[in-house]
Amino acid sequence: MVSLQKIFNPKKINHVKINSEDFKKEDITVRYLRIIARPFVDIIEPITFLTPNRLTWIGMLFTFLAGYIIAIAGDNNLILFSAGFVGWVGLLFDVIDGEIARRRGMCTKNGAWLDSSLEQLKGVPFLVGIAFNISDANGMFTLVIGDFSLTQNVWFVLFILYACLSFISIGASRSTFIYEEQRLVSHGHAYVAWLILIFNVLELYLVLHTMAALFGVIYILAGKTFSTQYVPNPDNKT
Repeated sequence: MVSLQKIFNPKKINHVKINSEDFKKEDITVRYLRIIARPFVDIIEPITFLTPNRLTWIGMLFTFLAGYIIAIAGDNNLILFSAGFVGWVGLLFDVIDGEIARRRGMCTKNGAWLDSSLEQLKGVPFLVGIAFNISDANGMFTLVIGDFSLTQNVWFVLFILYACLSFISIGASRSTFIYEEQRLVSHGHAYVAWLILIFNVLELYLVLHTMAALFGVIYILAGKTFSTQYVPNPDNKT
């Protein structure tokens, strides 16, 4: 997904998030999520059964539920809107689990790994839900814009999209390219996903996202292949 932070500050290196203040600076929507999450954190904090890791999994379950709702929604805009809301709740848990961990002094490397790893998966239910929603029994979908129409296998398009995004995620961690991560359902990007569902432009979104990902791969490869800038490699790694 395109990072707004990278667009407005393209020279900023993609540093590891060290603390909550750094995290807030990456996306303005996180600040509002923390405000919304506070009363829920106050309620959950005394419930010791709800550990940070369990809350992370609960958020992931909401994301899977959102993907399922998208898959069965058809063209019903109200159901698609509700899917966006359910996905947003899953996003809220991504803030709640970290706040609970900090309040209880339960921040661990395992917890950070689980949170980061599941975040990487949160785009999968969304895209798979779209694939089931727009495809026919043969796995085909058609994008129609005026007199233009494009018919393609939805699973082939998803394969190309995720292959490109996997490459881009590596490029993003080692460069200042505007693509910061392949996650769609995370923080500010979740609101973009919600708009896609509200306006029911699922086919258009899938095609444009795939084209953008292909462009990203070509951009990175061309930039690194033909760059004349000398950057020393202290580790002597190729």
